[in-house]
Formats: sequence, structure tokens, C-alpha cells
Amino acid sequence: MAVFKYEGTSASGQQLSGVVEAFDEFEALEKAKVTCRVVSKITPVKERPSFLKQEIGSGKIKSKVIAIMCSQFAIIIASGMGMARCVELVAEQTSDKGLKAILDEVAEDVAAGHSLANSFESKGGAKLPILFYETIRAGEQAGTLDQSFDTLHKYYDKSSKTKAKVAQALTYPVFVIFIAIVVVAVMMVAVIPTFKNILSSYDAEMPLATQILINASDFMAANILWIVLVLAAVALGVKLWTKTERGRVAWSTFKLKLPALGRVAQLSNAAQYANTMSTLLASGLQMTHAVDVTAKVMDNYVMSQGVAKMTAKLEEGKQLGECMESVPFMPRPLIEMAAVGEETGSLEETLSTMGVFYDDETDRATQKALSKLEPAILIFIAVFAGYIVLSLYIAMFSIYGSM
Repeated sequence: MAVFKYEGTSASGQQLSGVVEAFDEFEALEKAKVTCRVVSKITPVKERPSFLKQEIGSGKIKSKVIAIMCSQFAIIIASGMGMARCVELVAEQTSDKGLKAILDEVAEDVAAGHSLANSFESKGGAKLPILFYETIRAGEQAGTLDQSFDTLHKYYDKSSKTKAKVAQALTYPVFVIFIAIVVVAVMMVAVIPTFKNILSSYDAEMPLATQILINASDFMAANILWIVLVLAAVALGVKLWTKTERGRVAWSTFKLKLPALGRVAQLSNAAQYANTMSTLLASGLQMTHAVDVTAKVMDNYVMSQGVAKMTAKLEEGKQLGECMESVPFMPRPLIEMAAVGEETGSLEETLSTMGVFYDDETDRATQKALSKLEPAILIFIAVFAGYIVLSLYIAMFSIYGSM
């Protein structure tokens, strides 16, 4: 449970203060009234763990870890075990320290009589996704908690596998780019100056290509620190700019319009929309609530904002497919299939099918983009290396010719 500090006045008018453990501020207020006639202030006490107790890299729980946890919950809940003991068992089985800490606290809150969804949301915070909280809450209200966890297991299992495929596909080109940058930097700062000293020992006029290469090398060697600082400042400036509303919109739109990679982003967000909506509707959430949660889950800001604006239109009585038409970069086939699914009463199944389709399309588009990117990287490296070799050979031939 969380710790709260209270201030108040006793029945005799004496000023009192103290701390209580409670699930939320309302429970803390009730506990504080035991000693205080009038409670004037309730504030949460933020625990600051020592440096030795802090977890390195602690943050959001990975999709794969959430998938495993949801699978365990679905199996144990279906067996009829009490919820508090169920959470304790899952906590004992998980190997993720961050998730284990959350589950231990959730088990205490559930044992005290609080709902599972509220306990997770209180203790998990930003470490767990909002989709997780809302799906559990819907399952609790409908009495289908085991089914909700099973649905979440399938969703996060598919999500983790998709991310793993993309990461695996990007590993090679990212590695090649990194090596290319390192090699170019070393050649310009260390190798070229050595050749420059050798060539300068001969009293001969340098060819234009060689002189350009030497000038570029001299500039980098003399200003390498400033170059690094400028690049770092630009990167920081771009990051801060993308935190603003205008910057987020511009950057998100830019990513969606990139050649080849923009298509991957569009398909990925379409799959995310379809899969999330299908999961939430299967859990029993109302359409407007499902759309609101989906908007918060989506990665691209522009498409997320477009989905968020659908809520008001749905409340006006418009159909889902009609509302989706106003979302920027939303694929036309997904809009039409959602409209058909809504008319036939099979929206959940239709969105699930389209989610699988766009997951596959994302994978194919990623492979296609990489098939274009890898040759481009190799060509760039070959051209640059060829220019260096040619410039040095021309200079050597020029020197031999003048001897």
C-alpha cells in the first residue's frame, strides 16, 4: 500500500500530523479521522529507494513479460483460486524484478478488498499499458476475467513477436551503418593525415580530388570535438522540438511520409489500431471507451490524435467506419472492412482478421524496405571507399609522373 502524510486537528483543538498506509487518498482520509477530528491535508509520501536498491534500466514492462503473466493469470483464475492467492502465485513465478515488485503490492491491495484493475493501475502506473488496465477492469465488471487475461495474452504475445521480427530485420543494416561511420571517422582523422604527410614530402601539385579529401580530413581532425558537440546539440534540439505540439505533429507526419519506411509506419499503426480495438471490444468495453483507449495506445501521434477525435463523432451517432475516414493515413481497406463488420454485427472478428492481415503486411513492407536500404548502404560505402582509393592513386601517379 501507499504511504500518506496527514495534518489535522484533534477534538481538543491540538494540531496533529502523522502517516498512514492506505490504498488511495480516500482510505487514508478515513484512517486519519481516527486520530483527527478535522483532517486539513492529505499528501502521498514518495518513497526514494537508496542507490543500491535502485534497479538499472527499470521502466515499462516488456510485452513478452506481460504476455507470460497474462497467460498465467488466465490459467490460475480458471481453476477457481482466490484472487489474492492467484496474484501471489504469479508473483512467485515471474523472473522480472520490476513486475514482481508490482505484483507483490497488488496482492496486498487485493487481499485488503480492492479491485484487481484499480490495484494494478495504482501500483503499475506508467510501467504497464493503459490497454492492460482497461481490459482487466472490463473483465472484472463482466465476470469474464479469465477470458480477458487470455485475450491480453494473445495480444501481447503477437505484439512481442512482431517487435522481435522488426528488431531482427533492422539489426544488420544498423550494424553496417554504425561500422561505416566508425571506419569513415577513423580514415578521415587518422589514416588520411598519414598519407598527407607522405605525399607532402614530394614537391608535386596535388590533384583536385586528393586536395578535397585532404582538406576535409584536416577540417575533421581540427574540429572533431566541435563536430561531435554540434551533432549532439542538433540531436538534443530535435528531441526537445518533438516534445512540443507542433514538433510532434510535424515529426509524426514526416515518419509517415518517408519513402518505403513511411509505408511500414502506416501499416504498423493500422495493425495496432485493429488489434487493440478487437481486444477491447472482445473484453466488453463500449465503443467510445474502446476508441479512447486505442488512441492512447497508438505509437504515431498524428494517427493517435485522429483516432481520439472519433469519440465525439461516435457520441453524435455516427458509424465507426464513417469516423475512421477522418483519421490521417488510415488505410482505405481497413475503413471499409470496419464499416462492413459493423453493419453485419461482426466488428470484433473483422478487426481481428484485419489486425492479422496488417501485421503480415507490416512484415512484408519491412522486408521490402530493407531490401532497398541494404544495397543503398553498400553502394554508399563502396562509392566513398572508391573515392578515397582513387584520390590517393591519382596523387601517387601524379608524383611518379613528375619525377
